[in-house]
Amino acid sequence: MLTIVENYIALKKNMAALINKSGYKNAYLAEQIGIPAPTFSVKKQRGNWSESEMLQILTIIENEKLNDYFYLN
Repeated sequence: MLTIVENYIALKKNMAALINKSGYKNAYLAEQIGIPAPTFSVKKQRGNWSESEMLQILTIIENEKLNDYFYLN
């Protein structure tokens, strides 16, 4: 169970890097998850995503290349 929590913490910490690596624009992702672009940018800087926001973003950006990037860091 500890590994699950550690992976979640690492994922939350690395969300900004994953978003950058995905190639998607902040404005596009913000629109897709239903928050204003400036709010998205602040959340990206601070890393204070809700679980729901993380799920929505990952549903859009997740691919094998990003999985490899995340697990190799």
